[in-house]
Amino acid sequence: MRRMGVVCVLALMVLGLVATAPAPVGAATVFSNDKVAVGILDGWDKVETPDGLIGQWCIDDCSAVFNIAYERIPNGTSNVDYATQSVDQLTGLPGYKELRRDFVTSGDDQAPRLDYLFQQKDGTVLRAQQVFLTNGSDAYVLSFVTRLVDHQDYVDQVDAMVYSFTFL
Repeated sequence: MRRMGVVCVLALMVLGLVATAPAPVGAATVFSNDKVAVGILDGWDKVETPDGLIGQWCIDDCSAVFNIAYERIPNGTSNVDYATQSVDQLTGLPGYKELRRDFVTSGDDQAPRLDYLFQQKDGTVLRAQQVFLTNGSDAYVLSFVTRLVDHQDYVDQVDAMVYSFTFL
């Protein structure tokens, strides 16, 4: 019963009928498993999910990708500690340049967000944002990746999806 209530509130949040975040443009569907739920905006299509991800979506012929990674961690690891450990692994990416670190509300908590650039083998500069969340011994990374020039076209939609993420 509690899960149904959480999912209903989540759906209303995503549709902008509960004022907890800026209302996204368009409607959404709720993706959930037994631990989390997130509102995925219309136009974002579910695509093949590689190992380590619980869901992956793209828009406009995959001009932008949003995914949710999952891993087990030591119980009690904080969002900040998990982010710090994860960020250390990113600095080795080709062309890595950190743009900012801040916090966003996601998973009913203040979650660290990293915004950075990196380069593909062909020289294309990509912009990525990652939000790091923990809940007991579960850790999640919400990632958004697109070409640098396309970032502004999708960031508001991704922010709405990130804000809608919740633990069940």
